[in-house]
Amino acid sequence: MHQFHVLQAGNNDPKSQNLFESMHHLRWDVFYNELGWRVGLNVPEGSEMEFDEYDCMGTYYIVRTNPEGEVDATCRLMKTSVPYMIQQHYPAAVQFQPLPAAEDCWEISRACVSQKARKEPGGLALGQTLVAAAEFCMVQHANSIVSLTTDYLVAPIYRLGWKAEKLGEKVKTPNDESFALRFNLTPVSLQALRDKNNGGKPLLYDFDTNLTCIKELWNSNDNRLYSKIEIPTDIIWSGKGSARGGQFRPSLS
Repeated sequence: MHQFHVLQAGNNDPKSQNLFESMHHLRWDVFYNELGWRVGLNVPEGSEMEFDEYDCMGTYYIVRTNPEGEVDATCRLMKTSVPYMIQQHYPAAVQFQPLPAAEDCWEISRACVSQKARKEPGGLALGQTLVAAAEFCMVQHANSIVSLTTDYLVAPIYRLGWKAEKLGEKVKTPNDESFALRFNLTPVSLQALRDKNNGGKPLLYDFDTNLTCIKELWNSNDNRLYSKIEIPTDIIWSGKGSARGGQFRPSLS
């Protein structure tokens, strides 16, 4: 049975360590090992875990675990009211409107799925991760989610119900070409995601249109976990912005 969890960086809860280590290992396996990418990644020697500058205090993560308890799908979520990847490293990707910078607009990044989970019919692992991300952000009173998405993944995530609008023309990124996208969060768009990926049912949260009644569906086993992993800071980055950086790798960037 697969299970979803919401993690938050910066709290020293020991129950989170296996999940956080498994998540960072999955990112290493996909971005560093499988795709061979190096720009914006920090891999401490001998760790087989990947980090970047946005794995910082207060950042949230959605993770899905397989029956063995290993993380096989994940994404990272943070508000655009704080420094975020598109703003700091790819502002040129947003051409059709001002750069998002608001409490009610979040960025999704570092989305990835294990090779085994990618074999599930219909892209279920990624689709359910997107459902979970959308539900979480709506409960946080967000009305949109932005991403930097590799060009060849725009169509697949659209088929999963992530019908986002382009915020600009395609831009060159270190390993590919990408679009900045905005997914508008509404009861209709959320239900379309649920219909495509979870049989029309809620995944993390069930709530009414006005968010006056919210029921957590994932927290019955105390799954609200936190990280005490020490985040490395010596990240090699090439491009505008700070000396450290992180690029949202394939699934949504």
